[in-house]
Amino acid sequence: MRKLVRALWGRICFLRRLRPCIGLYGALTFQLAEDSTRLLSFITGTEAASEVHLWPKGNRGPVAVRLRSSDMQVFQQVFVWQQYKPTTQLREPKVIVDCGANVGYASSYFLEHFPTARVIALEPDPQNAEVCRRNLQPYADRVLVLQTALWGSVAPLAFVEGTRKKGDEWGIQVSTVGAGQSTDRVEGIDIPTLLATTGIDQIDLLKIDIEKSEAQVFSNNADSWLHRVHNIAIELHDSTCREVFYSALDEYEFTEEQCGEVTLCLDVRPLVKGFVEVRPH
Repeated sequence: MRKLVRALWGRICFLRRLRPCIGLYGALTFQLAEDSTRLLSFITGTEAASEVHLWPKGNRGPVAVRLRSSDMQVFQQVFVWQQYKPTTQLREPKVIVDCGANVGYASSYFLEHFPTARVIALEPDPQNAEVCRRNLQPYADRVLVLQTALWGSVAPLAFVEGTRKKGDEWGIQVSTVGAGQSTDRVEGIDIPTLLATTGIDQIDLLKIDIEKSEAQVFSNNADSWLHRVHNIAIELHDSTCREVFYSALDEYEFTEEQCGEVTLCLDVRPLVKGFVEVRPH
């Protein structure tokens, strides 16, 4: 009985969280579709691949949310909990690079809040990238989706086995090609190459959520390109990633904020010589 009450209360809390963002009808639509898919899968023993389209408040249109996937967790992070809200204080950013774009929710959020901005979205997983393209299609030439992985250098990469499970599509990891890796390959790209191939001179907002690959990105000569990045929104996935990231920014000053799992470093600029700023890590 207690289990049933807890489950029912969990459903009510979930619907209450979603209601301000997509309305009660939208919240119920998702919940019913999720339950129906789960029941059908249980009865038939097969995965029913389907999705629903939810319209976040303030968005120009709906976005696809795959059922029985991690899409709803990402949807809540971006649209319900507004983890990137502190970035909305930026003054008319022109170029935003979304690394680890998943299915495009953060990119959509940025494109809505900054109507003159251009977004370059990087997503290594082919299925995520396909949904990402569809979700960002309404923004036409303001967005470029690349199926590639941000890395510390240009290199062939492999998906880490066990990180592409159903329901964990937001936790996909890549690594250098070697033993224990998937046979599926994806090209890794570094920031200097990305800038050169896209013709970008600077990045107004660099969003990074790449499941521990940030350690590679910021440990490989990051100072050669950091001066071309003005703001960073990053998820740091463990103590090693955190240490490498702050070490790379040791010669820079910035305003730091924490919003949910996102660390925001705003107004990033080289330290003035002879001036030392104490920053909390």
